Amino acid sequence: MDQKELFRNPPAAYRGKPFWAWNGRLEEKELLRQIDVFQEMGFGGFFMHSRTGLETEYLGKEWFEDTSACIRYAEKKKLEPWLYDEDRWPSGSAGGMATAKRKYRASFLEAEQKDRIDWEKEAEETNGKGKERIACFACRMEGCSFSRKRRLETGDALQDGETALLFSVVEAPCREVYNGNTYLDTMNPEAVKYFIELTHERYAAGLSEEDFEKVCGIFTDEPHRGPLFTSFNGGREEWVPYTPKLFETFQEMYGYDLREFLPELFFREKGQRLSRVTYHYIALCQELFLDSFARPIQEWCAKHRMKLTGHVLHEDSLIAQTLMQGSLMRFYECMDIPGIDHLLRDNRCFWIVKQAVSVAKQFKKPWVLSELYGATGWKSTLEEYKQIGDWQALFGINLRCPHLAWYTMKGEAKRDYPASISFHLAGWKEYRYLEDYFSRLHVFLEQGEEKEGMLVISPVESVWARSSSGAYDGLESRDAVINQIENDYEKLFEILTRNQIGFDYGDEGILASHGSVQDGILKVGACRYHGVIICGMQTIRSSTLLLLRQMEGTGGTVIFAGDVPAYMDVLPSREAAVLAEKCIRVPMEENRIVKACEQERTLIVSGEGRKDILVCRRKNGSRTYYMMLNQNRKELRKHIVIRFEHLEELEEWNARTGEVTSIPVSTVLGRTGTYTEYILDFAPGEEKLLCAKASCTLQTGGETYASEKKPGGTAVNAYQYGDSAANPVLEKQARVQSIPLPESNFFRLSEKNLCVLDRVSVCFHSVDGKEYRLGKMEVLRADREMRRILRHPMRGGEMLQPWYSMKYKKNTKERQQVAIKYSFRIQKKTGMLTLVLENTEQILRIRINRMEVPLSFQKKWIDVCFGQIELSEDLLREGENEIEILQEFNGQDGLEAAYLQGDFSVYLEDGKNPVLGELPKKLEWGDITQQGFPFYSGIVTYCIPEQEEYQGRMRITAGSWTGWTMSFMDACGSEHFAGFAPYTVCCDGLREIRLFLTRKNTFGPLHEREPNPEMCEPDSFLTSGKKWSKAYVLQAQGIMEPPKLELIE
Repeated sequence: MDQKELFRNPPAAYRGKPFWAWNGRLEEKELLRQIDVFQEMGFGGFFMHSRTGLETEYLGKEWFEDTSACIRYAEKKKLEPWLYDEDRWPSGSAGGMATAKRKYRASFLEAEQKDRIDWEKEAEETNGKGKERIACFACRMEGCSFSRKRRLETGDALQDGETALLFSVVEAPCREVYNGNTYLDTMNPEAVKYFIELTHERYAAGLSEEDFEKVCGIFTDEPHRGPLFTSFNGGREEWVPYTPKLFETFQEMYGYDLREFLPELFFREKGQRLSRVTYHYIALCQELFLDSFARPIQEWCAKHRMKLTGHVLHEDSLIAQTLMQGSLMRFYECMDIPGIDHLLRDNRCFWIVKQAVSVAKQFKKPWVLSELYGATGWKSTLEEYKQIGDWQALFGINLRCPHLAWYTMKGEAKRDYPASISFHLAGWKEYRYLEDYFSRLHVFLEQGEEKEGMLVISPVESVWARSSSGAYDGLESRDAVINQIENDYEKLFEILTRNQIGFDYGDEGILASHGSVQDGILKVGACRYHGVIICGMQTIRSSTLLLLRQMEGTGGTVIFAGDVPAYMDVLPSREAAVLAEKCIRVPMEENRIVKACEQERTLIVSGEGRKDILVCRRKNGSRTYYMMLNQNRKELRKHIVIRFEHLEELEEWNARTGEVTSIPVSTVLGRTGTYTEYILDFAPGEEKLLCAKASCTLQTGGETYASEKKPGGTAVNAYQYGDSAANPVLEKQARVQSIPLPESNFFRLSEKNLCVLDRVSVCFHSVDGKEYRLGKMEVLRADREMRRILRHPMRGGEMLQPWYSMKYKKNTKERQQVAIKYSFRIQKKTGMLTLVLENTEQILRIRINRMEVPLSFQKKWIDVCFGQIELSEDLLREGENEIEILQEFNGQDGLEAAYLQGDFSVYLEDGKNPVLGELPKKLEWGDITQQGFPFYSGIVTYCIPEQEEYQGRMRITAGSWTGWTMSFMDACGSEHFAGFAPYTVCCDGLREIRLFLTRKNTFGPLHEREPNPEMCEPDSFLTSGKKWSKAYVLQAQGIMEPPKLELIE
């Protein structure tokens, strides 16, 4: 297919594949319907992913039947089906089935400190308490450092000033996230083999050969070798991962007995900056994890012609890598499609993409995955999804895995790291704009090659050598030196990227096995680098120094930025300092680093805001492809002047529309000397795609030109802020007449207005017949209090899976009847209401104002878990109304909010008590939550008067608005998407403005006091204390100011 045609209509391979959360009782008909939804949304496939709430048995007969049906239907729809290797995450336990065998469970080495009294008590006790004692030492402790170490035996006495250090093996605690078991010992090849038998081999056996061959690959999610020196992910600061062959393998690899050096592993010896023992330990664990987990799974996938993708835990920092893995870059080598996990809305850890893409380039892996949008919440907008994905695409991500598309919202599933990027969105059909956009970006950016000349060596191994018990607080470091390494790593990335200096990362382990030097060029796999930067390293490998010496001696460029490593192989050494004297040495200063790397600059940007422009350049013969991105999401960046040398042809590739526009150089761009200048304006977060033909070098002038500048030629404004979405050159230059809009407008809703009822009073009886009454409280708090009294397990993101409980736990608790009361007030009746409830199959009776309502549930609402029942107007009364529901309860399901729908407005008395009244006839510009719609989350259509002044050719620019996305409908009924900056369209007349709202004000969290939390997770719905708000915390939504209408004459 022609590349431009491919750009206009990218196939499934270039499109996103969401995590499809299988989180309820699966039904084939509903599964296939949702595949149709994915295709309509513009997705190119899906990952079938077990999540919290799954009722169908994981890897059971029905599971494979449903998987097969989805695989076959995906082929029919020309979509890509992918598997997922775990029940929830992290990968390894097979939903707890692998670790039901204790010998395969994760375990830790534990360090305990005892004073004299506690040591004497300890000496009287034998091994027990679930621990296997390894060794005891006496030391003098000063914080996290020790001195004067000696071995302790049972019965030995501590001397004055000494502390006893006891080292034991402890089994990881059982947790419900592993269905009551533990995580896997991923450094044990026998344990991993069992995991593969339970998971991968069962897919091979459970699916027909024909269906199995249609699967594209399998996703492994957050496997790790266990937390080290951290409370993160179930670890402790005094624990490090353990495996039965640890001591034996350590001695074989390093020639000494680790058991004699356990104090050096956990603590820093007084006067020592680094610990060689800790470094060796982390390096060994890295290799054990790769040899036991990564490589066997890669080999299994290769044998079965499947691609291995996913991501490992945890990549956001060098610290996070050290605590859970060692070096992520080494795991990427074992993946067919390396991947990352990018959480949150405003996570700017750009380097995590660089790390993965660097390895992919070095080993000729054409695809790199990102699991993105996780924990961003219902509040996130379509444009925020674009902004999160833009910089990732620029740096090399081309397989997007949006997190998350729920199968159902039933029970706890609706709080599983929202939002659900599926039919649950009010604007789910408009999501296709985003997938079309990104798939075109991927097509554009696969053209040519991105050849980076510089290699930055990762300093992660220096973090290893600096690690100790007490050095970390969760995923943060208390150690100033580690923090400085981290800061230098981030700072160097920012210096290089904002000055358009191309580079890759190099891992010292990969360099040792795949690096070589020839004629001043460092070869790493398929890549060639003529320059290397060493920055932030405390210690450097001797193998790395050998490569650097060879580079320096044969004409390559070696740059030491900041301090030179004072250690080699974690031993004090001047070797690096001697080499640095022959190389380029610069301080950690931007101008000095940029000057040292001058020849690698792909684009020189000058002027105000220049540092916000990110650039990707890909070369293919005489054509060069550029993606430029304003990473500033709030501010316009104007007059970026770009200089082309010997330009023959220039094209704009518009990923938003699929259009490719040739820009005649002779008529649009003036020439001055041998170069052509081009002026660009960037709206906040806006991107530009250009293809330049000729042997051209892209530069920016040191001067900001105005469009009137004429000496020697004309520098023309190619894009002006507010116009790039419309892109009609003649209309930009035409005279315009501003047209005001009315102060209020008639409106139309896609769904009936909504009132959330999430305050309940509850009455129930214990097994022994005792009655309990809970006064009015928020529904999830009532649920937890009732579970506490009845001794049922709490619900939550890591709760026991329903399928596992039904199969293995055999819940024998009797079903109990629970009476739940919801109340609301009606100021004025406006007709019948519709009551929306969950768990309808368990409802025994519904009464409103003590009058019984026939149990006749009609169609579903938003999700298959919700049933609707009509409440006739004669059941309602002005004033207080009470709904009483009697339902069964046995702990599997729980108490949930109810919802009212109808033609009413909602006013919140004291911010928390809903009052229903008449629906307004018109909407004013502004926040609709203050105009009777505090909980509404559908589509609001603002109807523009059918008057002559709103007809004719016009340019429309959206003003301030808050919602998920928006569009304009012209006089002919054609819709014009305007959800991305600069929010401008040109069309014939204006009939309607459609604002698609987020679901935040319906599904919450509604009581989390912080209005803009960093992340949305299951616990966000259960805040307490100062983090809890009794009043509703709502997201302002609406068109806050009218759009700007300009009639083009």
